[in-house]
Amino acid sequence: MSGPIRNFEPTMSSMQMVDYINEERKAKEAEGGKRFIKLAHRSLMTKVPKVLGKGCANFFAHHVNPDNQQEYPCYNFPKREACLIAMSYSYELQAKVFDRMVELEDEFNASRITTTRDRILIHKAVPYIFERTGACFPRIYLAISAAAGATNFPGMTMGHLARVATPLLRIQNEADTQADWELLHISGKALRGGAQLELAFNTPALYNPSKETL
Repeated sequence: MSGPIRNFEPTMSSMQMVDYINEERKAKEAEGGKRFIKLAHRSLMTKVPKVLGKGCANFFAHHVNPDNQQEYPCYNFPKREACLIAMSYSYELQAKVFDRMVELEDEFNASRITTTRDRILIHKAVPYIFERTGACFPRIYLAISAAAGATNFPGMTMGHLARVATPLLRIQNEADTQADWELLHISGKALRGGAQLELAFNTPALYNPSKETL
């Protein structure tokens, strides 16, 4: 799938949502409830703008069918939006979707970043930070790791990355704010020129890119 959402938090696709809804309807019919009516994906796609409003465009994506390689529109919902869509069908479904999203968050937060590809956002941001502060690369990597809550750069998880993703993206796009630099423990006295990293860390751990795998 492709779309504007970056992989910094777990999401549920609109196809997965349809599967959850149909499973719930089947289960209710088996328990003596009303007859099961299968929900089509296109019906959910029509409902999404009514529930999420104009903001639904932020979650629009495309799914490539592996059988015929055709591309189909879909949505990738973060937890809040997934729960809102589920609630529009039933409170029981909302509870199931919420529990599933919590499980995905736990798995996501614990998953180790093992490749350069996973860390590409950080690697792209470092030269921008160097330009703005003059701090050496190892100190920048150390500052980013600490701001993310990791003890060192190689030990970062996807959960750690999610904590610093937004400020790093803003710095790259030159849309940064003072709060972004403060989160990364970078001096706000001068964002251009002679500002230096203000590290409140004692560990002299240095980033070693040779330990990564591609």
